[in-house]
Amino acid sequence: MRDLCHRVKKEQDLTGLSAFQLSKKISEENINSVDIFISYSYRDEVELPLALFLLLRDEGCKPYLSQRFSRKKGQIPNIKDIQKTRDILSVSKSLIFLDGPEATRSQWIPWEIGYIAGKNGKVAIFTAAENQSNVTNSEFLSLYPKVSHQDGCLLVDKDSREKIGLYQWVNA
Repeated sequence: MRDLCHRVKKEQDLTGLSAFQLSKKISEENINSVDIFISYSYRDEVELPLALFLLLRDEGCKPYLSQRFSRKKGQIPNIKDIQKTRDILSVSKSLIFLDGPEATRSQWIPWEIGYIAGKNGKVAIFTAAENQSNVTNSEFLSLYPKVSHQDGCLLVDKDSREKIGLYQWVNA
């Protein structure tokens, strides 16, 4: 978690933007092809998905971070939001689910995961908790490999004994 906050702070120092401004700027970038769609809960802190986006970009990937647009608590999604999300998912090679503190409350995350799982099965889980054993979420999460941040690199648990670089996993 500390590494995540540090990465956001470094980007803020470079750009002079707040975390929210950075998130908004990043989500407005026009992307025609996406390596990784970041699925996250809008109830989690803005720094968590932003940090994951920056780490993925540092790895040489083209991540997509959706804007915190009309997905607000109690608000029914509009057709434009659904269409935009589906369009981005359709050009995405993979999805990383950011398993933050509020993730289980999201109604979008299961749909996003299901879309990519049905498309090509390239779904992985990144847990944003300091102590990952304290995170308790849906049982379906055990179906997908975990992503870890080790020694400045993002790795995917290919199986119980082997890890591969995230970029390699996305493009395999």
